[in-house]
Amino acid sequence: GHDLDHICLFEKKNGWLFTGDLYVTMKPTACRPNDDMWQVIADLKNIQALNPQIIFPAPTHVVNDPAEKLEMQIAAFRLNSALKFLT
Repeated sequence: GHDLDHICLFEKKNGWLFTGDLYVTMKPTACRPNDDMWQVIADLKNIQALNPQIIFPAPTHVVNDPAEKLEMQIAAFRLNSALKFLT
């Protein structure tokens, strides 16, 4: 997540992933200035590799069928990080 001590919990039997605020929405609109977006992207790829069936994020609703939504969030962060680098 965006803090070094952030954890996610994965319940393997049912494929439930509790993400805290690592996953919020497909297109988050706010990030803290000191967030390392490349690390957040790496963390999202790590949870994507778990192939979760349901995500339970802390600040929002349950996410069913999260594979496509995780990919969309990773793409949005990549684009945002690349644009920041260019400006």
